[in-house]
Amino acid sequence: MTFCGERMNKLLGKILSAVYPEGITCYVCGAELDPRDERDLSICPYCLGQFKECADRSSEVLSLYEYESVRDIVINYKDNAKSYLYAPIARLMVRYFAQNPLQIDVVCYVPDSKKNARRRGFDHMELIAKEFCRLTGLPLSKGLKRTSNDVEQPNVSAEERFNNVRNSFTFSGNDLMNKSVLLLDDLVTTGATLSACKRALGSSFPASITSLTFARA
Repeated sequence: MTFCGERMNKLLGKILSAVYPEGITCYVCGAELDPRDERDLSICPYCLGQFKECADRSSEVLSLYEYESVRDIVINYKDNAKSYLYAPIARLMVRYFAQNPLQIDVVCYVPDSKKNARRRGFDHMELIAKEFCRLTGLPLSKGLKRTSNDVEQPNVSAEERFNNVRNSFTFSGNDLMNKSVLLLDDLVTTGATLSACKRALGSSFPASITSLTFARA
């Protein structure tokens, strides 16, 4: 995307934010919210009811929803210039975290590639992580960096995916030493990206790393 395209993307996001104001209309379907609805989410009860809770309760990767049930909100957030959707995604993750309490000292997130961040006009997980930390009061570490751009891998095996992203992340800093880390991402498929991030975070000798994702494919 050109610089002009990036500016248009941000402008479109502002327009959509005005069309779907927080706490007034549903961010998913656009319907006006009832005063009795949960306005902090800006999602109506019907749309929220379509989100299917993830049945896989892996201790290594905790996930809120099955991807197909939240596919629209994820794609609209990441690829359709609806940057304001970071708020309900983060707030739903906070709710899950509150209902499944863990002893966490610091939060990290899977960083976007520079290529995708330029295309979107923002790092999608950075916005979510900042809101998550604002609401929980947990400190946010931004030392995790992506060293390579995303590569489309539609026809490779899970093992190949792990190998392709194995060394795609680095971590700078020592603020994780002996601390319990919560690693946030929007989606887990094979777990290759999360594993690569944990590998990088391990250089700072954390006590533990738990992954939390909005969706699981």
